[in-house]
Amino acid sequence: MGIRLNLFWYAGKNDKKIKYFIVWQDGNDAQEIHTTVFLDEKMNYIHNNPVQVELVANPEKYIYSSARDYAGEKGLVKIVFV
Repeated sequence: MGIRLNLFWYAGKNDKKIKYFIVWQDGNDAQEIHTTVFLDEKMNYIHNNPVQVELVANPEKYIYSSARDYAGEKGLVKIVFV
């Protein structure tokens, strides 16, 4: 098992309701994006996650983030702005 899978295993080993590796925390509920303000709030939250866990100093420096595209850099996935 790779290091990342070991982390999933360790995080869920004592939780009886977990039968498989999970990515999302329990209790997260999907919410409809109803305004651009709400969308911006969620995008900022997602883009700043790597900063919060101290992987990078700025969101656009995280190679897997679309924050790179929003900052004018080229990301790994093509982002279409409409």
